[in-house]
Amino acid sequence: MASPSTLSGSGGSTVPSLLAELVTPGVVRPTAVARIRDVVRERLARGQYRPGMLLPREIDFAREFGVSAQLVRDALRPLKADGTLYAVVSQGTYVADPKAPGPAGQGSRRARLEQTVRQRLNDGTYPPLTWLPLWSELAAEFGTSRTTVHSALAPLKDDGLLATVNGGTYVLDPEKPAALPAKRPRRSATGTQQTN
Repeated sequence: MASPSTLSGSGGSTVPSLLAELVTPGVVRPTAVARIRDVVRERLARGQYRPGMLLPREIDFAREFGVSAQLVRDALRPLKADGTLYAVVSQGTYVADPKAPGPAGQGSRRARLEQTVRQRLNDGTYPPLTWLPLWSELAAEFGTSRTTVHSALAPLKDDGLLATVNGGTYVLDPEKPAALPAKRPRRSATGTQQTN
């Protein structure tokens, strides 16, 4: 039988202890995503990961924990959403400095946009069954690209807060998840709204 810290895989390889802990028969364990998130939080609390520090690559975390890179992304997403971590395109994920006004770069705009939209959903600025501003309008408001807007809204869609239909994004109604908002007003050539 394999030791409690490792399991033998095919070809004599070993699976990291996290996976061994998750598959112990008869023992209820947190999900891999929750466990990875807890380990990262623990390392942050111990100071192993300090403000401004570049975290290991997702693939390195995936190898360490014996999971897919997607599970690592899922584990880190809430830490990015709450401002503990931030991502910079083509660089990686950094530990945010709580004393700094905000991290520089595209990653901070994405995180700020996601946090602001989440706050607007919570405070009723964007009530259920209403259309969000156009992506181009959000991009202009946050000084970013439509691609970054798409990336920032993805976790909100994953959380079941938003949906996209016919090129527009709207706020889901938790009481009526299949309901659609009223038709979005069309824009004239001058940019003013017209009703349908």
